[in-house]
Formats: sequence, structure tokens, C-alpha cells
Amino acid sequence: MRLMLTAIAIGVVLAAPAAANNDLSALLSGSEVRRSSGGGGDTRFDVWRLMPDGTLSGNYLTEYRMRSGGGWAAEGQVTGRWSVENEALCIEGRGLEFAGKKCYSIRQMDAAEGRKRYSAASVANGDSWELYVYPGARG
Repeated sequence: MRLMLTAIAIGVVLAAPAAANNDLSALLSGSEVRRSSGGGGDTRFDVWRLMPDGTLSGNYLTEYRMRSGGGWAAEGQVTGRWSVENEALCIEGRGLEFAGKKCYSIRQMDAAEGRKRYSAASVANGDSWELYVYPGARG
């Protein structure tokens, strides 16, 4: 009996990442993600549409602030691919502020916003940003 319980426990532990990946994929697939991140006074805003086929499209606006109080903005399009790997949202494409593939662990921040508010932390270095997920949004 003890051996059977151990085998069941191991099976549950091994199945957990796959179940979590499926949950995150279900949340993100076909959704619109609105993201904001900042550092050094600059702020970037992104709107991404995560299509069920793994493609990503959207746009961004970056506001640059100068110490003197002035500033300027840049905007553009974002295109690429998204996937869920090891319980993390992975993205790569054109128009992003980084090159190559980056993966982010996604955590719900609170339930006050109709369960739409999340934080994302880079798997590589822990840098984080806030995002809102609108499941099934079309745009």
C-alpha cells in the first residue's frame, strides 16, 4: 500500500507542470495582454494579441523622460510568437525591447480586477512588469 501511495504521489508531482502549462495556455490563448514596464524614468506600454496558433501581434508606446523635465515618445508594431514552456510565458519577435526569446513566470496579483491583473517576472533575471490579461479578447 505504501509503495502504491508513493507511486501516486510521484505521478501527481510529475503531472503538475503539464497541468499548470495547460492552465496558463488556456488563460493566454486568444487573449489580449496589456503590459507596462518601466525603469530609469522611461515607461513602455504594450498591447499584445496572443493568437491560438502561437502568433503574437500588437503595438507599443515608449515614453522617454529627460532629467530636465522634457521627454519624447516612440511607438511601433510588435509581431512574433508566443508559447508556454515550463510554466512560463515565452515570447520572441520584432518590436520588442529585447532580442531573442525571453520567458516570464506569470502570477496573479489579486482578484480585485476581475482576476485580470498579473505580474510577470523574467525567468533569467527576475526583472518584472505588470500585465492585464483579457481572455478571449479580439482586436
